[in-house]
Amino acid sequence: MDEIWPPETDGEEATVSWAGISRSEHIWVDGVRISPYDCPDCLKWEEFDCDQCAFFSPETCPLLRDLFLMLDTRTFFVLYRERFEAQRKRQQRLIRAVRSELQAHGRPLHYTVLARMVADRHPKLRVSERSVLKIMAHHPEVFEKVAEGVYRYRKASKHRR
Repeated sequence: MDEIWPPETDGEEATVSWAGISRSEHIWVDGVRISPYDCPDCLKWEEFDCDQCAFFSPETCPLLRDLFLMLDTRTFFVLYRERFEAQRKRQQRLIRAVRSELQAHGRPLHYTVLARMVADRHPKLRVSERSVLKIMAHHPEVFEKVAEGVYRYRKASKHRR
């Protein structure tokens, strides 16, 4: 299955669609917008201080009133964050594998050729032509398109930090 991959650098915002929401999306609880990364502490940890909550007051908190809502949402967010992290790591491995093939060959290659090479050398990545094309198209800081479907590895600029 091909996903939309988050960026390799940790500081950038990422979009990975899973279970109906993405990193930049949210859900609503009693009219309050929350996300897996911006939510009350009770949805992140077992121990929390309701008096410090920036989302709800302890007296009217829908999560305290409905323990199942709290536990289900917490579980969903934990699973979501784990899935997001797994996808981020897989993306980094795929970028490294494609970059390595391009560096080894020293010339631009078509994404179908790259996909076969990466699939042969890294069978655990379960790459497809589409996933290789998407990773290169979504990371112009790493890969440069030189012709239709043909990419080369973009050498790191000496001026980048």
